[in-house]
Amino acid sequence: MSDKPTPNDLVLVKLSDVQMALAKQANPHRRKITHALLCGTYGQMLGTEKQCRKYYSAWKDIFRRLFDKVYETEMHPIQRYESTLNLVMLLIQDASKAPSHSPAAARQGWPDFSLLPAVFLAASKLAGTRAPIRGRSSAA
Repeated sequence: MSDKPTPNDLVLVKLSDVQMALAKQANPHRRKITHALLCGTYGQMLGTEKQCRKYYSAWKDIFRRLFDKVYETEMHPIQRYESTLNLVMLLIQDASKAPSHSPAAARQGWPDFSLLPAVFLAASKLAGTRAPIRGRSSAA
């Protein structure tokens, strides 16, 4: 990438051998670490290419307004090698606030995330209860 990275970029990074060793040392429970997904000031996740690319592919659209730039690279400095706990929850929480601090927030047509916390709360409540199946008695 020719532009200088900013601290608020979403970056999929292919780790060097040295970076892989440092990541493995910081995350001994992970069997294989080849990539990192850097999420600006929110944190990072480390894992396989498949794992990181899955989240990168989704988050680059869903959380686009939170980041200044979105890109992939094979060379990028890594500040911390520990995966951030609850990273997706941090992103959801900030995405539900308006307006975003990112210059990308000025873009038109991005989804309204203000209802996301209520949707997740409702879904978790539904998952914890089971409704009876219609047409069957409980004494069967």
